[in-house]
Amino acid sequence: MHLRLWLGCGSLLSVLGVLWACSSDPVAPTSGKTCDTYCTRMVSVCSGEPNNPFPGTDPKATCLRVCGNWAPGDSSNSGGDTLACRSQILSSALEATGANLTASCLNAGPISAACGGNCKTFCGLNIATCTGTTSQYASEDECIAQCKNMIPGFENSIPKSVDGNTIACRAYHTMVASGSDTDRKTHCPHAGNPSSLHCDLPYPLVDAGAD
Repeated sequence: MHLRLWLGCGSLLSVLGVLWACSSDPVAPTSGKTCDTYCTRMVSVCSGEPNNPFPGTDPKATCLRVCGNWAPGDSSNSGGDTLACRSQILSSALEATGANLTASCLNAGPISAACGGNCKTFCGLNIATCTGTTSQYASEDECIAQCKNMIPGFENSIPKSVDGNTIACRAYHTMVASGSDTDRKTHCPHAGNPSSLHCDLPYPLVDAGAD
Protein backbone atom coordinates (compact mmCIF):
# COMPACT_ATOMS: atom_id res chain seq x y z
CA MET A 1 0.00 0.00 0.00
CA HIS A 2 2.77 2.42 0.97
CA LEU A 3 4.81 1.41 -2.06
CA ARG A 4 1.84 1.97 -4.36
CA LEU A 5 1.19 5.40 -2.82
CA TRP A 6 4.85 6.33 -3.14
CA LEU A 7 4.88 5.35 -6.80
CA GLY A 8 1.68 7.31 -7.36
CA CYS A 9 3.20 10.39 -5.78
CA GLY A 10 6.38 9.88 -7.75
CA SER A 11 4.44 9.67 -10.98
CA LEU A 12 2.53 12.82 -10.06
CA LEU A 13 5.75 14.65 -9.30
CA SER A 14 7.18 13.54 -12.64
CA VAL A 15 4.15 14.93 -14.45
CA LEU A 16 4.36 18.19 -12.51
CA GLY A 17 8.05 18.38 -13.30
CA VAL A 18 7.34 18.07 -17.00
CA LEU A 19 4.65 20.71 -16.80
CA TRP A 20 6.99 23.05 -14.92
CA ALA A 21 9.73 22.51 -17.46
CA CYS A 22 7.37 23.38 -20.31
CA SER A 23 6.01 26.46 -18.58
CA SER A 24 9.51 27.70 -17.72
CA ASP A 25 10.25 28.31 -21.41
CA PRO A 26 8.16 31.43 -22.18
CA VAL A 27 8.53 31.21 -25.94
CA ALA A 28 8.29 27.44 -26.45
CA PRO A 29 5.87 26.70 -29.31
CA THR A 30 3.26 25.16 -27.00
CA SER A 31 3.36 27.84 -24.30
CA GLY A 32 1.73 31.23 -24.10
CA LYS A 33 3.69 33.66 -26.27
CA THR A 34 3.86 37.40 -25.79
CA CYS A 35 5.83 40.09 -27.54
CA ASP A 36 7.63 40.96 -24.33
CA THR A 37 8.96 37.46 -23.74
CA TYR A 38 9.89 37.05 -27.40
CA CYS A 39 11.66 40.41 -27.61
CA THR A 40 13.48 39.91 -24.31
CA ARG A 41 14.89 36.64 -25.58
CA MET A 42 15.61 38.04 -29.02
CA VAL A 43 17.84 40.85 -27.75
CA SER A 44 19.61 38.38 -25.47
CA VAL A 45 20.21 35.54 -27.93
CA CYS A 46 20.59 37.67 -31.08
CA SER A 47 22.55 40.62 -29.74
CA GLY A 48 25.00 42.75 -31.70
CA GLU A 49 26.40 42.24 -35.18
CA PRO A 50 25.75 40.30 -37.29
CA ASN A 51 22.87 38.63 -35.43
CA ASN A 52 20.52 41.42 -34.33
CA PRO A 53 17.72 41.88 -36.92
CA PHE A 54 16.08 44.93 -35.28
CA PRO A 55 17.44 48.45 -36.00
CA GLY A 56 17.53 51.43 -33.68
CA THR A 57 19.36 52.43 -30.54
CA ASP A 58 16.92 50.30 -28.53
CA PRO A 59 16.39 47.04 -30.48
CA LYS A 60 13.89 45.71 -27.93
CA ALA A 61 11.68 48.78 -28.31
CA THR A 62 11.74 48.32 -32.10
CA CYS A 63 11.01 44.63 -31.64
CA LEU A 64 7.98 45.36 -29.46
CA ARG A 65 6.53 47.80 -32.00
CA VAL A 66 7.04 45.37 -34.89
CA CYS A 67 5.85 42.29 -33.00
CA GLY A 68 2.46 43.88 -32.37
CA ASN A 69 1.65 43.46 -36.08
CA TRP A 70 2.02 39.66 -36.09
CA ALA A 71 -0.73 37.13 -35.57
CA PRO A 72 -0.07 34.92 -32.49
CA GLY A 73 -0.20 31.67 -34.46
CA ASP A 74 0.44 28.22 -33.00
CA SER A 75 2.74 25.25 -33.47
CA SER A 76 0.44 23.69 -36.08
CA ASN A 77 1.17 26.59 -38.46
CA SER A 78 4.93 26.73 -38.04
CA GLY A 79 5.57 28.35 -41.43
CA GLY A 80 3.22 31.35 -41.16
CA ASP A 81 3.95 35.03 -40.59
CA THR A 82 3.32 34.62 -36.86
CA LEU A 83 4.90 35.11 -33.48
CA ALA A 84 4.67 31.35 -32.89
CA CYS A 85 6.80 30.56 -35.94
CA ARG A 86 9.47 33.06 -34.95
CA SER A 87 9.44 31.91 -31.33
CA GLN A 88 9.99 28.32 -32.40
CA ILE A 89 13.02 29.26 -34.49
CA LEU A 90 14.37 31.49 -31.72
CA SER A 91 14.14 28.62 -29.23
CA SER A 92 16.23 26.45 -31.56
CA ALA A 93 18.81 29.25 -31.83
CA LEU A 94 19.79 28.84 -28.17
CA GLU A 95 22.30 26.13 -29.08
CA ALA A 96 23.46 27.70 -32.36
CA THR A 97 26.75 29.48 -32.97
CA GLY A 98 28.48 31.33 -35.81
CA ALA A 99 26.77 31.32 -39.19
CA ASN A 100 24.00 29.03 -37.89
CA LEU A 101 23.15 31.55 -35.17
CA THR A 102 23.11 34.41 -37.68
CA ALA A 103 20.76 32.49 -39.98
CA SER A 104 18.48 31.49 -37.09
CA CYS A 105 18.30 35.06 -35.79
CA LEU A 106 17.40 36.35 -39.26
CA ASN A 107 14.61 33.80 -39.68
CA ALA A 108 13.38 34.40 -36.12
CA GLY A 109 13.26 38.11 -36.85
CA PRO A 110 10.85 40.46 -38.63
CA ILE A 111 11.75 39.55 -42.24
CA SER A 112 11.74 35.78 -42.36
CA ALA A 113 12.14 33.36 -45.25
CA ALA A 114 10.99 30.57 -42.92
CA CYS A 115 7.90 32.31 -41.50
CA GLY A 116 5.95 33.25 -44.60
CA GLY A 117 8.76 34.39 -46.91
CA ASN A 118 10.86 37.54 -47.20
CA CYS A 119 8.36 39.41 -49.38
CA LYS A 120 5.29 38.37 -47.40
CA THR A 121 6.82 39.41 -44.07
CA PHE A 122 8.27 42.66 -45.43
CA CYS A 123 5.06 43.69 -47.18
CA GLY A 124 2.83 42.81 -44.25
CA LEU A 125 4.97 44.99 -42.00
CA ASN A 126 5.20 47.86 -44.50
CA ILE A 127 1.45 47.96 -45.16
CA ALA A 128 0.80 48.00 -41.40
CA THR A 129 3.40 50.69 -40.69
CA CYS A 130 3.24 53.11 -43.64
CA THR A 131 -0.40 54.14 -43.70
CA GLY A 132 -2.38 57.13 -44.95
CA THR A 133 -0.22 59.76 -46.66
CA THR A 134 2.90 57.67 -45.96
CA SER A 135 1.53 54.58 -47.77
CA GLN A 136 3.94 53.25 -50.42
CA TYR A 137 2.04 50.34 -52.01
CA ALA A 138 -1.58 50.11 -53.15
CA SER A 139 -1.98 46.72 -51.50
CA GLU A 140 0.00 43.90 -49.94
CA ASP A 141 -0.35 41.90 -53.17
CA GLU A 142 1.14 44.76 -55.20
CA CYS A 143 3.98 45.06 -52.71
CA ILE A 144 4.71 41.33 -52.92
CA ALA A 145 4.69 41.40 -56.73
CA GLN A 146 7.25 44.24 -56.75
CA CYS A 147 9.27 42.74 -53.92
CA LYS A 148 9.87 39.54 -55.89
CA ASN A 149 12.04 41.55 -58.30
CA MET A 150 14.15 43.08 -55.52
CA ILE A 151 17.58 41.91 -54.35
CA PRO A 152 17.21 40.41 -50.84
CA GLY A 153 20.45 41.95 -49.54
CA PHE A 154 20.59 40.03 -46.26
CA GLU A 155 24.34 39.45 -46.54
CA ASN A 156 24.45 42.46 -44.23
CA SER A 157 22.27 42.56 -41.14
CA ILE A 158 19.14 44.71 -41.38
CA PRO A 159 20.49 47.37 -38.96
CA LYS A 160 23.47 47.79 -41.32
CA SER A 161 21.27 47.99 -44.44
CA VAL A 162 20.72 51.73 -44.42
CA ASP A 163 21.35 51.98 -48.17
CA GLY A 164 21.03 49.79 -51.25
CA ASN A 165 18.23 48.78 -53.61
CA THR A 166 17.27 45.75 -51.51
CA ILE A 167 14.52 44.24 -49.38
CA ALA A 168 16.84 44.58 -46.38
CA CYS A 169 17.15 48.35 -46.87
CA ARG A 170 13.39 48.76 -47.18
CA ALA A 171 12.90 46.61 -44.09
CA TYR A 172 15.33 48.82 -42.16
CA HIS A 173 13.47 52.02 -43.05
CA THR A 174 10.06 50.43 -42.47
CA MET A 175 11.03 49.44 -38.94
CA VAL A 176 12.61 52.81 -38.17
CA ALA A 177 9.41 54.42 -39.48
CA SER A 178 7.44 52.68 -36.70
CA GLY A 179 8.97 54.98 -34.08
CA SER A 180 6.74 58.03 -34.52
CA ASP A 181 4.65 60.02 -37.01
CA THR A 182 7.74 62.05 -37.87
CA ASP A 183 9.70 58.86 -38.48
CA ARG A 184 6.94 57.59 -40.78
CA LYS A 185 7.06 60.75 -42.89
CA THR A 186 10.84 60.52 -43.14
CA HIS A 187 11.45 56.79 -43.58
CA CYS A 188 8.39 55.32 -45.33
CA PRO A 189 9.30 56.96 -48.67
CA HIS A 190 12.68 55.18 -48.48
CA ALA A 191 10.84 51.83 -48.29
CA GLY A 192 8.80 52.32 -51.46
CA ASN A 193 9.56 51.16 -54.99
CA PRO A 194 10.98 53.27 -56.44
CA SER A 195 12.13 54.73 -53.17
CA SER A 196 13.52 58.13 -52.36
CA LEU A 197 17.15 58.46 -51.42
CA HIS A 198 18.63 55.45 -49.64
CA CYS A 199 16.97 52.35 -51.09
CA ASP A 200 17.18 53.29 -54.75
CA LEU A 201 20.98 53.28 -54.69
CA PRO A 202 23.15 50.52 -56.19
CA TYR A 203 23.97 47.50 -54.08
CA PRO A 204 26.25 46.79 -52.31
CA LEU A 205 27.22 50.01 -50.59
CA VAL A 206 29.49 51.02 -47.77
CA ASP A 207 27.43 51.62 -44.61
CA ALA A 208 26.38 55.23 -44.24
CA GLY A 209 24.25 57.27 -41.90
CA ALA A 210 20.58 57.88 -42.67
CA ASP A 211 18.09 60.66 -42.15
